[in-house]
Amino acid sequence: MPEPSAALPETRGRSSGVAWWVARLAGFGGVVDLPRDRARPPVQGGLRVEARRDVPAELAGAVRRMAADLGVGPRMPLLAAFAVLLRRLTGDADLVIGVPGPVGVLPVRLLAADDTDFASLVRAAHAAVSEAMDHHDVPVERIAEILRLPRDLSRAPLVQVVFGDDAGHPYDLVLRVDEHDDGTLALGTIHDPELYDTARVEALLASLVTLLSGLLARPAGPTAAVTARPEGAGRLPDPVAALDPVPAPGPIGLVEKVRRWAALRPEAVAVRGHSRTLTYAQLDRLRACVTAAVRAAGARPGDAVGVLADRTDLLPGILLGVLGSGARWLLLDPAQPPARLARQAAAAGVQVLLPCPGVPVPAELAALIRAPGGEQGPGPIMPPERRGYLMATSGTTGEPAIVVNKEGPLDRFLHWYTGRFRIGPADATAMLAGLAHDALLRDVFAPLTVGGRVHIPHPALLRDPEGLAAWLAAEEVTVLHSTPQLARLLTRAGGELPWLRLVVLAGDGLTDADVRELAAMAPRAAIVNGYGATETPQVHAYAVMSLCAEAGTGHEGGPHPAPVGHGVPGSRLLIAGPGGTPAAVGELGEVLIRSVNLADGYLDPAVRPGRFDGNPFTDDPGDRIYRTGDLGRYDADGAVVLAGRADDQVKVRGHRVELGEVRLALCAHPDVASAAVVARADATGEVGLIGYAVPRHAGVSARSIRESLAARLPEYARPAALILVPGLPLTPNGKVDVAALPGPPAGGAAEPITPTERLISGVWREVLGLPRIGVTDNFFEIGGHSMSIVAVHAKLAGQAEGGLHLVDLFRFPTVRTLAAHLDGARHGLGADRAARRLAARGRRSSRPGARAINQGDS
Repeated sequence: MPEPSAALPETRGRSSGVAWWVARLAGFGGVVDLPRDRARPPVQGGLRVEARRDVPAELAGAVRRMAADLGVGPRMPLLAAFAVLLRRLTGDADLVIGVPGPVGVLPVRLLAADDTDFASLVRAAHAAVSEAMDHHDVPVERIAEILRLPRDLSRAPLVQVVFGDDAGHPYDLVLRVDEHDDGTLALGTIHDPELYDTARVEALLASLVTLLSGLLARPAGPTAAVTARPEGAGRLPDPVAALDPVPAPGPIGLVEKVRRWAALRPEAVAVRGHSRTLTYAQLDRLRACVTAAVRAAGARPGDAVGVLADRTDLLPGILLGVLGSGARWLLLDPAQPPARLARQAAAAGVQVLLPCPGVPVPAELAALIRAPGGEQGPGPIMPPERRGYLMATSGTTGEPAIVVNKEGPLDRFLHWYTGRFRIGPADATAMLAGLAHDALLRDVFAPLTVGGRVHIPHPALLRDPEGLAAWLAAEEVTVLHSTPQLARLLTRAGGELPWLRLVVLAGDGLTDADVRELAAMAPRAAIVNGYGATETPQVHAYAVMSLCAEAGTGHEGGPHPAPVGHGVPGSRLLIAGPGGTPAAVGELGEVLIRSVNLADGYLDPAVRPGRFDGNPFTDDPGDRIYRTGDLGRYDADGAVVLAGRADDQVKVRGHRVELGEVRLALCAHPDVASAAVVARADATGEVGLIGYAVPRHAGVSARSIRESLAARLPEYARPAALILVPGLPLTPNGKVDVAALPGPPAGGAAEPITPTERLISGVWREVLGLPRIGVTDNFFEIGGHSMSIVAVHAKLAGQAEGGLHLVDLFRFPTVRTLAAHLDGARHGLGADRAARRLAARGRRSSRPGARAINQGDS
């Protein structure tokens, strides 16, 4: 068997090439990060294992023929195919792959662009290896030093993936090519088992053989058009096979199911609010009154009725009443700016506004209040097949996207869900979801359709994780629907929730660390990771995470994404690769939800074009999919693991935010010439927004821009940091150069003086990642939010004499006021009163904008 380097291109002259390497590797980030099965350990281990796969003789012969035809080394087609696979697995076309040189591994840079044809990529690989060999006298460690790449003990510098002999270094993965005496080839890997399971590496080898075969058959076509998915790909979801049957919910709908419980158990508690309790009989009477009121106001079946919601015990009855009338509700959250609510109502064609009692009606919506047209009874309940509802979400144009739903998909989901997890009359479910979010319907209707109870906390508890955890325990809540963000707040608040038996998380990325912390807080609970969207609606895939909590990661390498699992009955998660082909194990692509239970679509399809589509893998126009815009991968079991977004949509504390909408809101200010918005994670791992505005003249203030944003965007969609810049840096192709944008500025001029101020300032700097913070800087205006404030509390609580409550951090949002409060707790009430005076002064000069813990999408 020849040495791997023997089949590489012959080298020409040897020369010292420091300058050449600097030019060749300029702009490379230093990492090729393959999808892993576990979090990366903080220090790279030395343990390695092997996997192997034979290449058929016919395919091996085709490799040699192509190399001969192109005049390149016999292994260059294999290197090029490996580069294409790495691009599919990592999502990055710009790659550095190690190849064995005369005195060590050399970093070879390749651009495996999707539109490149395979023959051109093979030639490029040959040229890149030849040039690297010409400059082999600079060791890879020295090259990494020259490039000033960050030193990372968890991985090898610059080169993590090697094609050929690895010379004994513990790289993440090495692909060996062995030639047998009969001319056949064998592919083998040497890999780190702390990162990759054997099943994943075996799937990688199978994908490489499949991809190589397709690329050799189409050398002149774009590489993205060739599938890497082997025939009969094991446990991966079949994109064309019939969907699993959906359990039939029966002939009656949601309203009828609740009424049935009102007849069977009229005195049983249906809704337990923070001020009163409603029985099922009372709930049904409220439903009938609302139905009558909706009809008296002139709303006809199919009309849109805006429900200005509140976290009140009346909300479930209002939703049931509107649904039974045949009108379609549009949930409106009064915490959002009135102008935004007005745009949502206009986009939905709202005819009648139905505010929850006690909720102030904005002037922009006052015209939608209709006087009753006369006394009338509730009349007949509209049959389920003629009932539906509307939900608002963000459109890419900045205008609201109104999702049109029939009742059937929600009813079928709830029937499956309550049966699968045995939710029944003994269960108590907390209503914690955002008031205008799809998940609210799960909070309300899952318990009420099976005779259970809805428990509604006081709104103030949503700003107090400690109080919320205590309330959940006192109310003996058994079923909790939550975003991962809210779950983190609860676990960090401490305590135990012994009554919880089911926790379903959805709306954002969940990690194995989250699961372990939840399992410790709720030891009796099954923990489920769910996945869905307003458009689907509800949860369309799930994974039971109990085993994840038991297994752990085995080291302190940080959290690892938890899978969202497989589709519920009637739904299937598909992943489309960059060329639209069905994805292989580990291949990054867009997640498509194929289902019989999708929403009807958008009221105005132009606000989010192309999201609802036909299955791209079949010719059946009735085989519908929803393009989520999420990126994901299949693991070896066919479960989906999410990996970011394919567009400008991000999740901020569980809420969907379109960066384009935020940019347009910035540009709507008359004194802003142009703007950009980026999303960046802070030290807690939570995503926040940074806005950049180019003012038209020198007198523009950030405060006036913030006030403009407050009138247009909900709190979670406003940039945590707003930076005025003279201009936006551009890349050569005219796009905003995000990497060249400045980071958040250091804090204000006033430095901390007292020991308490210095302590608080140091913790804030650590959590927010800022070099300096002034004592009058408002925590919520320099990047702070509800997750980071919990991290601050965890770091300060043990050092603050006299005790520190989480709510104190909302009450005193500057270093100076919080320090005065803490010092007052030690020395008496006088200092506490001083803190309140300082806090009041701070509110007059800089509104704190304390943020509620709101739940996001499904």
